[in-house]
Amino acid sequence: MNNAEKGREENKMILRRPRTTPLTWYKDIIENMIVTLRDYLGVLEEQISVLNKKQEEFVEEYEIDGQYFYYNSAEVPPEIVDSTWTNSIDKNSVLVSGGDFYSDYVPNIQRYSALITLYSFFEIQLIHLCNYLCNINERRIRLKDLNRRGGEIGRALLYLKKIEELEINRGSPTWNEITSIRKIRNKIVHDNGLLKGSSKEDDVRDYIEQHPEYFDSKGKKQLRITEKFLSHALEAFETFFLELQVSLEKKYKRHDLVI
Repeated sequence: MNNAEKGREENKMILRRPRTTPLTWYKDIIENMIVTLRDYLGVLEEQISVLNKKQEEFVEEYEIDGQYFYYNSAEVPPEIVDSTWTNSIDKNSVLVSGGDFYSDYVPNIQRYSALITLYSFFEIQLIHLCNYLCNINERRIRLKDLNRRGGEIGRALLYLKKIEELEINRGSPTWNEITSIRKIRNKIVHDNGLLKGSSKEDDVRDYIEQHPEYFDSKGKKQLRITEKFLSHALEAFETFFLELQVSLEKKYKRHDLVI
């Protein structure tokens, strides 16, 4: 075996999923992912802190047609800050609309993206668990055979409860919290985080009022989630997976199954 072939074999070993059983599913598969996602959230907030410092550089105010902009006076020569700037190319590269581009707009989008990432992780791991249990138990009914009315997560939970006969409590405090997180996520994905004031948003607004620490107070018409909300969402997913691990242990405690 030459060095290239040896390297490819080593890469396969690194990328190969660990052998697991239903008894060790959380520890083998989920635990490290939770740690990695927690690190990801930490790095994200460090980036946002840098952006907040960047915003402090934009201290000069400039008005165009009643709209205020901010710019870095160290980068913009005083002689070009006049009425001719309204149509200047320079304006597009140095002006920041609203004065909060770095401290508000970009951080909010980054946290939106992080929430979508966390929720996708939750959904994907539930699907993987269904497929794994289906394979080791050689089920004739597969996840894809079930109705998708409740979305991918709803279908996965139905499979785990009805086909795999695991204890799934969709009335638990953990699941109720995940339901609220899902509604916040859906408001971001489907409405760009805009609060339109319709009765359909009552659950979202109630949740915001009950948990002011998870949302920026400036978000009256636009959802502005905080670092605490992202950490809370990850913790809720982690708790649900731990509860699911308990259900797996109750069913498979006398089995010795591997992938």
